[in-house]
Amino acid sequence: MALRGHTSIQGSTDIPTLFDLLPGYLPMPHALQQRSLDKYIHHNTSATGWWSELPKYIVSLLKAWFGDFATKENDFGFNWLPALSGNHSHMTTVADMADGKVKGYLVMGENPTVGSMHGALHRKGLRNLDWLVVRDFPLIETAEFWRTAPEIARGEVKTEEIKTEVFFFPAATHTEKDGSFTNTQRLLQWHHKAIEPPGDCRSDLWFAYHLGKRLKKLYAGSSLDRDRGIQALTWDYREQGPTGEPDAEAVLKEVSGYTVADGTPVPGFAKLQNDGSTACGCWIYSGCYADGVNQTARRKPQDQQTWVAPEWGWAWLRTGGSCTTALRPTRRGGHGPSANATFDGTKPRRSGPAWTPPTSSPTDPLRTDPANKIWARAPFPGSTLSSCKRTARGGYSRRRDCLTVPCPPITSRRSRSSETSCIRSSAAPRATNGLDATIRTTWRTRIRVSRMSSPPIG
Repeated sequence: MALRGHTSIQGSTDIPTLFDLLPGYLPMPHALQQRSLDKYIHHNTSATGWWSELPKYIVSLLKAWFGDFATKENDFGFNWLPALSGNHSHMTTVADMADGKVKGYLVMGENPTVGSMHGALHRKGLRNLDWLVVRDFPLIETAEFWRTAPEIARGEVKTEEIKTEVFFFPAATHTEKDGSFTNTQRLLQWHHKAIEPPGDCRSDLWFAYHLGKRLKKLYAGSSLDRDRGIQALTWDYREQGPTGEPDAEAVLKEVSGYTVADGTPVPGFAKLQNDGSTACGCWIYSGCYADGVNQTARRKPQDQQTWVAPEWGWAWLRTGGSCTTALRPTRRGGHGPSANATFDGTKPRRSGPAWTPPTSSPTDPLRTDPANKIWARAPFPGSTLSSCKRTARGGYSRRRDCLTVPCPPITSRRSRSSETSCIRSSAAPRATNGLDATIRTTWRTRIRVSRMSSPPIG
């Protein structure tokens, strides 16, 4: 795992925070290239793999955002989406602020004047704004740049010369609001409110929701085409409590996806459609509210489920250019997708009873064999030991033991000609057993899984 330093940085990437992406890593439309849904789909849909279903993802997203206003006749409101007109990344925006090209700036969960590179440039940019909104727990340096910045202390800049109007909104902590975290391993876990936020502190959801309500009210009477997206935006989450806090689970249900006709939650992204009959706020999270149940809030104890713990939180599969599946041995000697691999968007596929890893003894060859040739015990029926090479970038190679694993019969001519490949595994075995290596293969392709006696190259 690439461990991150923030509780939900993976979730921030998924939904997302990057300027050139829509939720679920869908590409942002470009103002000069893709101003119709058909062109957008043509430029971004892959011929194979999960991205071949991009039309379902984008249409379901548009239905979630624009509801009944999104129809086939108006491209489901595609042109109401904001579009890229250039580089809108963080540092480019800061430079534009310093040049007086940006009027307002919202800072939520960041402290750029001390946390980003070139803090002096950030402070210069903030001084050129008309207004600045900061949401955080305490008064951070970005909120007080106008009176505590180094330039102020040195006398280079005077507070009375700064035109920026600063608004500070105190934020609620995670113990003071409902919501979810997405951990590094792509596990969504729900957290429940423990106490009410003090004073004027409000959740991020409250701020975004009520800001949206005010914008919709502000533009309700506009006749300009550019304002149609705000007017059509679905913004009707249930409110609760004296402060009008939006129901976070109602947002999760929209993110997970539902059928438009009756509001029934969809079981997974495989059930999304491109005809406007389904709505989904983020296709990779589709199914996290399956069966009308908050799947991310599951906390079944360890002794009540398998060692994989599929009923603790809710995990979405990492998808890429090719479909990969984790294989595991079964008591019947066959191979099948692992207990936590899902392909139909509804439930895992299994080829037999769940496999429980055996425990090793202090005399286990796995621990005592200095060469660490753990595959010598041939753990899979019909498997054979062989040797393979891997050439490193430096030009040298290293030989290691490999295991050729038999797979189900192959019927495709293209599959029969596929080459086997060595998948890099960890350098040292785990203490429990010799079968804990993850075995992966692309569909219809034989595989080799290797273990090395020294750290892997590359």
